[in-house]
Amino acid sequence: MSLEEKIEFAKGLYASQGLNDVELAISRDEEISADYVGLKEPGRGAGAFIIADDGTFLFCQSAHGYSYWKEQFKTGKRNDLSEKKS
Repeated sequence: MSLEEKIEFAKGLYASQGLNDVELAISRDEEISADYVGLKEPGRGAGAFIIADDGTFLFCQSAHGYSYWKEQFKTGKRNDLSEKKS
């Protein structure tokens, strides 16, 4: 999955939460072959996503920091698009 595809995918996920026209902050993590995508505007409470190059992703709630979610991702935890986000 290209970076452009990941951006569109993340924007779609945010739109499904009612957040449209968002500006994204993106950080690459080569160790897990993924990008960490969140909102540039802090304090929106929408969480973030780790999106792998293969298109799998993990929704990261703000209750934990990136290192926690990265470890979860490394152990194989992923979300399914059919799962409800709250």
